[in-house]
Amino acid sequence: MDSRHAVLCFLIVLVLHGNPGAVAEDCSYDRFEMPFCFGATCLAECWMRSVAAGARVKEHTCWGGGALAVCNCLLCRK
Repeated sequence: MDSRHAVLCFLIVLVLHGNPGAVAEDCSYDRFEMPFCFGATCLAECWMRSVAAGARVKEHTCWGGGALAVCNCLLCRK
């Protein structure tokens, strides 16, 4: 097997194998309405919910704006 084929096989194995650490995580989204949602308030609320659930915040975003905004948290447990 020449070096090009060996490199190609190695890359295919990496792509198909993936990240074994990501499989061990159990992630779920938590969405809730929040008046005047912005980054810091959404992160704080997500963090409080993650502590109660025994998880960690992987990402947080605000959807919409004004008094009817939605905070979206991705909480993951190992």
